[in-house]
Amino acid sequence: MGAEEAFGEKLATRLRQILPPKYNIETKRSLLYAVSFDDQGSLQLGQNSEREPTRGGGTGFEQDLLLFERSSEGQTSIIPRVSIELKFSRVSTHDSIVYSKKARRIRAIYPFVPVWPHSRWFQVHSGEDTETRSGGRFHCGDGGAYQCRSA
Repeated sequence: MGAEEAFGEKLATRLRQILPPKYNIETKRSLLYAVSFDDQGSLQLGQNSEREPTRGGGTGFEQDLLLFERSSEGQTSIIPRVSIELKFSRVSTHDSIVYSKKARRIRAIYPFVPVWPHSRWFQVHSGEDTETRSGGRFHCGDGGAYQCRSA
């Protein structure tokens, strides 16, 4: 497991302790970025039998962290609330271009979902204050449990 994945798991565990029960937070959860109609006019969603978006097949992106609610109604069971992309150390121009495109495609399907970092790189450095491109600041301390707070 890489450093970003390990941090994501620790952060998800910490957030589960403080989030209201109606919210779920998971790593490696996918969101749709494309929907289509078949030749009979039926909407095709890249989902599994539980109505959860799946990665691959040209329809789903895996998220580093996804805050979501489950729904027994509607055409999908995952209602995303916040998508977070974790990046350690440096963010390259390539990262910025790829993630901006990814965020735009997710927002086309879920226009109500904040996608971090789309033009606000949520760069996480253990023990450092980090400024996002939108001017927000985050501090993540490494004292046995990760604590992230808006500074």
